[in-house]
Amino acid sequence: MNPDVAALVAAGEPGPENPVTVAAVFWTAVTEPGGPDLDILGLVVTPESWRWWGGFDRAAALLPACGMAGEALPALDDPEVAYLGFRSESDDVVATLVRRPRLGGWRVHALGAPVRPAHVPHDS
Repeated sequence: MNPDVAALVAAGEPGPENPVTVAAVFWTAVTEPGGPDLDILGLVVTPESWRWWGGFDRAAALLPACGMAGEALPALDDPEVAYLGFRSESDDVVATLVRRPRLGGWRVHALGAPVRPAHVPHDS
């Protein structure tokens, strides 16, 4: 079995309440052969971060060479924020995800260095 598929299977029940699934949908939408699928990305990124992504060009250039971790690690001081790594031979980046019940589940907020929970939008 492909290691990325094995990671998804091991991650548990798929869906918006599973940050690994959301990160996998993000990866797939960013790496579409015709360019990032903005409709799908609109469903899996935080609305507050949308303007920072631009056309998702940086993520589209980086992620095709990366494998995805099979587990999202919760922030130590906030279980509503989680981090999931993407690794290639030359790069390691982290997706910062946040659980947003009002938006239907987990959303990707950033890609790069981990973002501290205090700087991530939350549902009140």
